[in-house]
Formats: sequence, structure tokens, C-alpha cells
Amino acid sequence: MKWWSKVDFSESNFYGAFFHILSLSMAVCALLSSEWILIEEPVSNATANTELFFDVSHSEHCTNIGCRDFWRPARFGGFLDRKGRTHIAFHSNERVLLDCVTPMVANLFYVLIAFCFVITLTSLLSFIMNLLPPPNGFLQWLRRNTIFEMCNMLLTLCVCVVALIVQCEVARVRPNCDVSLGGGVFMVCLAGMMSFFAATSTLRHSTKMSRLRRIDNQRLLCARSLRSWRDSARRSDDVLPIVDFERYLDSSSFSDPGLIQSNPKEYAKVSKNMGAENMQTSVIRFFWKICLDLSMLRIGAVRFQNRFSISGLKSVRMHGTQSTPTSGSIPSKSSRLKRKVLFTIGAFVSVTGGVVAYAYVDPSFRRKVEKAVPHSRSIFEAILGSSSFSIAKQQIADARDQIISVLPKKKHEEVLPPLTKIPFSEPKERSLVHVDPVDIKMPHDPAANFQNSQDMSKNEELESSLLSAIHSAETQVRIATKAKFETIEAINEHTRLVKLTVDEPQKADWEKVTSALQHAESLAHRDRVAEVEGRNSIHSLRKVIAQGKDNLSTSRNPLLLNATETANKLSHELDELDGLVSKARQESAILNQYKDLIERSRNQFALEMKSILPNVDINAKAKKLTEEELNALIAHAHLKVDHLRRQLSEQQVREEQNIARAIADQREADERIAAERMALELEDLKRQLDVEIEKAVMENRSSWEIEMEEQLRRTTAAHSEHLEQVIRTQRQLFEIEHSQKVEEAIKLERDIHSRQVGAALSRLEGIEYALNNRVALDSENRRAKQFWIACHNLIESIKYGNKAGDDLEKRRFPLEKSLSLLKQV
Repeated sequence: MKWWSKVDFSESNFYGAFFHILSLSMAVCALLSSEWILIEEPVSNATANTELFFDVSHSEHCTNIGCRDFWRPARFGGFLDRKGRTHIAFHSNERVLLDCVTPMVANLFYVLIAFCFVITLTSLLSFIMNLLPPPNGFLQWLRRNTIFEMCNMLLTLCVCVVALIVQCEVARVRPNCDVSLGGGVFMVCLAGMMSFFAATSTLRHSTKMSRLRRIDNQRLLCARSLRSWRDSARRSDDVLPIVDFERYLDSSSFSDPGLIQSNPKEYAKVSKNMGAENMQTSVIRFFWKICLDLSMLRIGAVRFQNRFSISGLKSVRMHGTQSTPTSGSIPSKSSRLKRKVLFTIGAFVSVTGGVVAYAYVDPSFRRKVEKAVPHSRSIFEAILGSSSFSIAKQQIADARDQIISVLPKKKHEEVLPPLTKIPFSEPKERSLVHVDPVDIKMPHDPAANFQNSQDMSKNEELESSLLSAIHSAETQVRIATKAKFETIEAINEHTRLVKLTVDEPQKADWEKVTSALQHAESLAHRDRVAEVEGRNSIHSLRKVIAQGKDNLSTSRNPLLLNATETANKLSHELDELDGLVSKARQESAILNQYKDLIERSRNQFALEMKSILPNVDINAKAKKLTEEELNALIAHAHLKVDHLRRQLSEQQVREEQNIARAIADQREADERIAAERMALELEDLKRQLDVEIEKAVMENRSSWEIEMEEQLRRTTAAHSEHLEQVIRTQRQLFEIEHSQKVEEAIKLERDIHSRQVGAALSRLEGIEYALNNRVALDSENRRAKQFWIACHNLIESIKYGNKAGDDLEKRRFPLEKSLSLLKQV
């Protein structure tokens, strides 16, 4: 109440308050709007997305986005369509939007909601401060400098920038659509414009009030207004000096400069009379100076000079007389009436807008207002449209159509019969559609755990058998490798001895050659035995691998791939060693052919010599030949040389044929060797390719299984969501019917209860009236009893007095107390 008494309603700015209430209304409408961002989808794109919206039946086409969709925390979801494209679903309070709202868009809309809320709050505070101006302090500084209005304009600019960012983000998400700003952004812009008008009105009002204060201050300094100070004086000793000073001013008003110049004698006479009262005038002047300074400080005017002269006061008086404001500058009764009318209209508009906005948000409040205020239903229907209860039958029909449209259209499925209307008195006879719940979690089966334990035991057995087979195969192949290398060394040693023996027959030692040949043959036999054992161990390893692959429990064991690679490597190693042994044997065979040719030529030469000299032993040593024998040998040598020359010439002639034949033979041998090697390489490559294929299958099996599980999970989720939509629609249908019946029952019970309460109130009033009458009777009865008791006490006191007294004086009892009690009664 103390603050209310300090409020100066003359400084109220009704125009600014009106602009602020308009800004508040625009900000609230922007918060309630769902059309901040408008999305126009082309016809071709809409046709392409029709199949997607058939898959997600409860989703809507994203045509508009607003702050109303983000009053509650955002819920996002995602899925893949039939073509493998990713889609983002935004779940709001009333609808589901696809491919238009991202988490970034949601965060930006939360920022916009915060800005609009701040604009609403500052507009409300400014509205209050313009109607009820604060007397002084920080709030008055905020109001005078239009801080709230500037904040609203700055926030409006921020809202526009954030809205443009939201538009760009939505356009990035929907590149094939036309994205534009909607009515919510323009409402915020209108709120900022109203804040600008309010700031202009506040500044003009402040300027006007300052001018009025300045005029009032000037009026306080004029002579005519000084007489009014007598009415505000509170002390009797302050009145006399002011009255005397005003009389002095009136007497000195004739002493202007013109009079002094025209009649100096009269002016001297007046000055002489004034000198007689010099002491009194100086005291009055000093006291008036102090009062005037205090008054000037209190009204906030500029400090004047410390001393006042008579001429100065007269000039001030004349100036105040000339600049006294007319009666038109004082606020008249008609202007105050206009302000009151504007305030009433603004308050009515704000209250009506608030009621309509809250009725739009809360349907129950709308129903209460329609029941309480007559003819309000038509106003609400004209502004907000029909209420939910007026279109209940239409909602029931739409819900039924939605149920039929949501159900999959297949020929072999049975169509549910239409819901029959069941009376409220028999709720037990309602026929509900039974839908089995869908559990998307993996069932917990004890038999599966037992099967897993058996699979683990089989895998352990397979791994142990594979490890033993691999170890055995590696051991046998290592032995065979060692034997083959020894065989190759023995063959090379035999070849070297044969070549040495043939080249140097004088130092020939055929026993060593024979022993080397026998040693090479024995090592070759051991080599073949070791190779057979190695091949057998590799074959047994492959058999174990095949058994593991045939079993479903162990077919996914990763050790099978490693075992297969090991078997292929060991087999390839044996094949390469066989090639090295065959190469060594081929070189040895060539050297044996050379040895046979040398021996054949030597035997032929011995036969020729024996035919020429039959009695001469060619192998004999230290034996001399006769001249005839020497001549025969020389003649034979000449013949042999001629024969060799002819053979050499013939050989040179046939050299090209021999080279061609040798090249052909070598080519055939190379082709045979290459074919064998190619066969081995192809077989090895085939084995490696099989291993790589198995490895790729093993690596991708888990991803394929995960993808299949994901597909099944999405299918299950879609099916469950489909069933959930059907059940939700049925539930909405039942809730609408049930709410109607419950409302009718509540209305009936409320009427009965109101009648019972009225009857109880009437009975209570009768009881209260009877009790009030009884209280009056009881009080009168109590007073009568008290009066009777007091009278009897007085009579007993008069008769008997103090019974405990011994004599007559002591038996006397004072009657003052009894008489006072009797008077009170």
C-alpha cells in the first residue's frame, strides 16, 4: 500500500501500454503457431513418396513446422525403406513428420521458443510499468530509457537470423522442395515493430512530461504562484515572512526603470522609506532565499544564483507572468476520459485474447467458458472452429475409416466386422478385437543352451584332432623333404663321379661310381617311402577337414581354414621336391648317355685295331711294334682321318637338321615339363582359391547374419508398429465413446449432487437459524439464572451476614460486592 500511494498515475503511458499488449499478443500467437517454416513439395516428388507414406501409415506430409511442435522434448527415430534409403522421423505431440526435422532444427526451434518467451515476458513487464509507473529507482530508469523495448527489437533481429538458419537447414534436408518462412516469423516481426512504436511513444511521453515539469517549475517562480505557498505552509512562523515578502513584491512592482528615470524624487522618497525597514527586509530576504533553495531542490529544477536582488526578482516575476501556461496545457477532464477509455479497451482486448488463446490450448477451459458465458460458443466457433465434442460423431467415423485403411489389404485375410454401438448399461457385452502382443526379443530356450554346450564339445574334439593331424603331416613331410634332399645330393655325386671317370680314364675308379649309384638308389627308395607316408598323412588331414565341414556344428570353426592352408602348403612342397629330383635324374641320364657313347667308340676302335693287327695286344704295355705294324697303323690312321673328315663334312651338312631335331626334342621335353608344372600350379591355385572363398565366407558370415537379423528386426518393428497403430486407433475410438458416456453420467450425477447440495444447504440454513434463536434463548436463560443466584446471594447476605462471626459486628457482611455483581447481571 505504501508503494501504491507513491504511484503517480499522471505519468501513465496508455499508448505505450497498448503497443506492448499488442507485442505480447503477437509473441504468444507466434508461440502457438505451427507455421514458422512452410514446405511446398512438387507433384512429382509427392507421387514418388506416396509409397513411403503407405508404409508408415500414421505419418503426415511435412508441410509446415512451428514452435507448437516443440513444446515437449523431441523424439527422433530412423528407418530404411524398401530401396535402402535412410529416413528420419520426428515424433511430436500430435503428429509424426518424416525427413524435415533434424536434431539441429529441433535445437534451433528451442532457441526460438526461448527468444519468444523472453519477448513475452519483457512486453508484459513493460505493459505493467506503463500502466503503473514506478516512483523511482532502477525500474524508472529502465522505463525512461526504453531498455525493454530495445531488448525486444534485438531479440526480434535474433529470431529472424535463427529462422533463416532453420530455413537453410530444412532446405538442405529437403532439396527438392520449396522452403519458405511462415506466419510465425512475421508475427515475431510485428511484435518487434510494436516494441519500436512503444519505445517511440515512451520517449515522446517522457519529453512531454519533462516539458510539463519545466513549465510547472517556471510557474512556481512567478509572483502569482507565490501566493499559493501559503496554503502549503505547515508552520505559523513560516507564513508571515512569505506574506510580507509578497506584499513587498506588490509594493515594488511600481519601481520599474521607466518610473525611476521619469520621477527620480519619488523614487528617492520610496528608497528612504525602504531604508527605515532595512533590518526587517534583510532578515526576510535571507529567510526567503533559504526557502526558495529548498523548494528548488525538492522539485528538481536547476540551481539559481545564491543571491537575489529586487530587480532580478521583478524580472523573474515578469518572465513568469508572460510565460504562464494557458488553461489548455493542463490536462482536461476529456483527455483523462480518453485515457480511461483506451485503457479499458486495451484491457478488454488483452483479456479476451488471453481467454481465446487459453481456450485454444485447453479444450476443458473452453467448455467451462461456453457453459458459464452465454453466446460464447458462437464466438469460439467463429475464431477457433468447432470443438471436439461437436464433431465427435465425425471423429468416430474417421477412426473407423482409418482402421479399415490401416489394415493390410489381402484377399485371404478376414476383415473385422464394424463396431456395433453397445448401450452403456451393459459394458460386459462389448466385443473387443484380440491382438496378440509381439515380442521382438530373442526367446530364452534352455534346449538352445544345451545345444550350444554340445557344439562347443564337438568343436573342441575337432580342434584336437586337427592339431594332431597337422603335427603328424608336418613331421612326415619334414622327413620326406630331408630324404629327397639327400637323394638329390647322392644323384649329383654319382653324376660327378661318372663325368670324372669318363673324362680321365687313366684315373678311373668304377667301383666308386658303382657304390655311388647303389647309395643313390637306396636313398631314392627311402625317399619314395617317406613321400608316400607324407602323402598319406596329408590325405588323413584332408579327411579330418572334410568331416569337420560336413558337420553343421563344426563347419564354422576357423581352424578348418588354417588346416586347409597347411595341407595345401605341404602338398605343394612335396610337388616342388619331386620336380627337383626329376631334374637331377634327367641330368644324370644325359651324362650316362655321354658315357655310353664314349664306351661304344672305344670298343669300335679296339675292334678296328684288332682287325688290322690281330696278333698285337693293344692293351699291352712296354711292347715295341715292328715297322710293318707301324706302317699299317699309320695307313689306318690316314684312312680314319679321311673318314672322319668326310663324316665331319656330312655332319656339318646335317647340322641344321640335327639342331632342329634337338630343338624339337628339347621343346617337347620343356612342354611336357611345363604341362606337368602347369597342372601342379593350377591344382595349387585351385586349392588356394577354395581356401580364399571359404575364408571370405567365414569373414562375411557374421555381417550377413547381422544384416539378416537387422532386416528381421525392422520387419518385426514395422509389424508391431502397424499393430500398435491399429490398437491406438481402436483405443481412440473407444475413448471417444467412453468419454461421451462418462460426460453424460458426470452431468447427471452433477445435477443430482447439485440438487442434494441445495437441499442440504437449505436444511443447514434452517438449522443455523434455529441454533441462533436457541443461542439467544440460552443467553437470556443464563442471565436469568445469574440474576436469580445473585439475588439469592444478596438475600442470604442480608439475612445471615457472615455466619462465622462471633459477635454482631463480625457477623456483618459488606454488600458492595454483591450489589456490583447484581448491577453487572
